[in-house]
Amino acid sequence: MTKKTVKLMMAALFATGMGMSAFIEPAEAARRTGNDYSQTGENEQFVEAQFSLVNATREGILIDDDDISLGIGLFIGAIENYDTVKAGIGAGEICLGFIPNVCPPGSNSSPFNADTRYLYDSSGFPILKSPLSLTGSPFDGNLLAQFVEPGQERYSVIGDAQTITSPAAIAYSIFRADSIPGADEPVLSYRLLNLDSLDITQAVNSLEYILENNLLGASRPVVSRIFTDSDTGEPVLVLGIGDTLVQNQFEEDVPPTVIPEPDTTIASLLGLGVLGTRSLLKRKMKPS
Repeated sequence: MTKKTVKLMMAALFATGMGMSAFIEPAEAARRTGNDYSQTGENEQFVEAQFSLVNATREGILIDDDDISLGIGLFIGAIENYDTVKAGIGAGEICLGFIPNVCPPGSNSSPFNADTRYLYDSSGFPILKSPLSLTGSPFDGNLLAQFVEPGQERYSVIGDAQTITSPAAIAYSIFRADSIPGADEPVLSYRLLNLDSLDITQAVNSLEYILENNLLGASRPVVSRIFTDSDTGEPVLVLGIGDTLVQNQFEEDVPPTVIPEPDTTIASLLGLGVLGTRSLLKRKMKPS
């Protein structure tokens, strides 16, 4: 057996080993982050819905802006587990600080912040007085973000008889996964009115930026559709007084893709490697 033949055999076996390693090397685990939100109603105390906003799919694929239009961001699959509370049955209740003897801060709670009204735990999340009773039919959806020009909309805030022309805002809307933004009504719609110190482009087109700055938590929900003002004939949006609160911020590992036991694959590759080597040897040893 010549040195050249040995080299050819080693090369064939090495190639087979490399092919095997591609099958047996474990996939690297991905990580994703998100915020769990509790949507309060007009009374600002009882939770009406909960959902999660995530930066990646359950498989760990990062969610990017899927819309190329200027001033619009569409994040497919960014909403997970949207669920509403059963009416009047064990609705989750946020602990309010201005009601005496309601959810007093415990040893693990931070002091009440008068500006935000709610009692928070040591991690900075609102405390729920009673557990939620959900419908049991959660669904996933998409988040649509859009910049709203000043004066493009008119708001009538609940409890305020004055109708105001809107300043610049960012509209965040939640759509079911099977709905079409622009053709179907959103499940929930919010307006972020305070744009000071924000990067408007990122607030519309970057899901990471929206999550890191909790822009949904700072937004005001639109609790009614557009209606026509009877005096002016102009369209008016009614803004709710509830809040979208961060109930939990999370970061989690995404399990790597499970690869079936490669026993048969390895055997096949080894067989191919041996056959290939034998073929090389036969060609080398065949008399000319």
